[in-house]
Amino acid sequence: MAPSVNVILKNPLLRTLSRMMFSLPTFFPFQDMDAEGKDFLKRRGRWSVGRGTEIDIWKDNWVVGIDNLGRHGEGQTRRGEGWDANRIKELFPGNIAELINRTPISLINKKDNFVWPYRLDGQYSVKSGYHSAKEEKDTKEEIKFNKASTMHRILPVNINLYQQRCAIKPSCSICQGENETVEHALLLCPWTRAVWFGSSLQIAPTANNVSSFEKWMIDTVRKIKSGTRKEQDRILCKESAHFSANKNQSRIEQLATEYHNITEGCSTNNIPRADRYRERRRITWRPPPQNRLKVNTDAAYHRKTGTAASAVVIRNWQGKIITGTTSRFTTTSAIAAEAQAYREALIIIKNLQILNCIIETDCLPLVQAIKARMPIAEADAIIRDILQLLDEFLDVGAT
Repeated sequence: MAPSVNVILKNPLLRTLSRMMFSLPTFFPFQDMDAEGKDFLKRRGRWSVGRGTEIDIWKDNWVVGIDNLGRHGEGQTRRGEGWDANRIKELFPGNIAELINRTPISLINKKDNFVWPYRLDGQYSVKSGYHSAKEEKDTKEEIKFNKASTMHRILPVNINLYQQRCAIKPSCSICQGENETVEHALLLCPWTRAVWFGSSLQIAPTANNVSSFEKWMIDTVRKIKSGTRKEQDRILCKESAHFSANKNQSRIEQLATEYHNITEGCSTNNIPRADRYRERRRITWRPPPQNRLKVNTDAAYHRKTGTAASAVVIRNWQGKIITGTTSRFTTTSAIAAEAQAYREALIIIKNLQILNCIIETDCLPLVQAIKARMPIAEADAIIRDILQLLDEFLDVGAT
């Protein structure tokens, strides 16, 4: 039997390895779908992790940023709460283990929920399904065409033109150093190598790691997928098509200039300022009524590393601090970090039995989602916890 996601959860109540059949929630119109449609929803949708018992750890999509994991190993879990970081490190390579630890998980609601990541609210719609299916189809066709073109050696590189007596010499018309093969034109020419390195992929092809374009592309796609970049196939085929379509000297010189400009200050400018520092702004704290407490939450998130920090402060109407907490963690987005801080505040309120209080956050999308009782796809598990906790404390106000 295939293990479910609870095999890597630290929850003493969830030690079963039983695997149930995949099922879609009621808001997905699967009753009238054929097998291909159901497979599409399963392939493109994503699970929000609660207990983990409804999710196949290897076959289902549940880690934010990548598709299904494929099989790497199986095992038991130890007691506790949340992700079992040590067990995850044993089962998965470093980059995947890091993403699993970032994936939000429910601590209160603990129900697995299938979400549609192509809408903000996680709800499937025919329109979003159509665009997702079309994008998937277009990407496959682009990759298929590029593979066929190179595998059959039909690209008009000089070596092919020379063999067909359509070119005077087989050497590269740009660098004049090597014969212009497919590998040289798309990967190994000094000019195109500079462009590859300056692109969003930041790849440096060399004669040592390129034996054939076909093998290089397959290996690169595999590495990109393991690195969890979104739309990886589309990125790759667009990059390769871009190089083969722009052969004129002026364009190459422009790309080389851009490459040098990008790499010149890479040591100091590789992290956007917006990711290093939060915007400084004046904040005025407003006291609650005399008979109430105010709970303020805030979070900071670093997109490149996935690290986040949250703070919760509880004060009375005079501004005196009653209690508070801070924490550091990894997550998938800024909204998920803000939601986690909000959930932490509610857990403190519940544990301390604080009645008649107000929770305040500066994250407007989160407040709107809570008041509308509409989860956000990227923080679905956390927001469902928040809604359940708010139902238990009706005298807690959310602003």
